[in-house]
Amino acid sequence: NELWNALLEKPESLDPNLLPCVVECMSAQGDLELYQKFLRLKDNAATPQEENRFLFALAGFRKEELIKRTLNRTLDGSIRIQDAPIMIRALFYNPAAGKLSWEFVKENWNEIEKKFPLQGVIRRCGWLTVWMDPVLEGDIHKFAQNLRVKGNEKALAQNLETLSIANRFLEREHLAMSKLLSKY
Repeated sequence: NELWNALLEKPESLDPNLLPCVVECMSAQGDLELYQKFLRLKDNAATPQEENRFLFALAGFRKEELIKRTLNRTLDGSIRIQDAPIMIRALFYNPAAGKLSWEFVKENWNEIEKKFPLQGVIRRCGWLTVWMDPVLEGDIHKFAQNLRVKGNEKALAQNLETLSIANRFLEREHLAMSKLLSKY
C-alpha cells in the first residue's frame, strides 16, 4: 500500500520497473472502490501504456462481482473490440476468474463470435488452453466441437492438443510439484 500511495501521489518517485507489480498486487486484493479508481486512472491516463496497465489490471481482481463486471465490459462496448479478446484471456489466467470466464464464454459465445473480428479466432481458441483443469477438459472438447472456426481448424486442434498435454502433465506431476513447493 505504501508503494501504491507513492504511485498515486508522485508517480515519478517510483521506479518504473515496479509500476506493473504494484498495480497487479493492488488489483489482486482490490475492492469495488479500487476497481472504480482503476477505471478512472485508465480513462485519464497520460500514455497508452498507462491506459493499458490499468485496463488489463482489471483482470487481476479476485472478487466475483468485479470479475463479472470485467467480463461484461468485454461485450458492452466499454472495452475496445481489439482489447476484449485479450482481456478475456487475461481473466482466464486469474485463478479466481477461470471458472467464471469459462461459463461466460460458453453462455455468450454467439455474441463473442459476432463482435470479435475473425482474425481473433485464434486468440479465442487460445482461451481454451489457459485454464488447465482436467475435470473440465471434456466440457471444453465438447464445446469446441461446435465452434465455427473456418480456416482456423488447425489452430483450434493445436490449442486443444496443448490443453490435453498440459492436463496430462498436471495429473502426472501435481503431487511431486506440490511436495517440492511445500518446502518454500
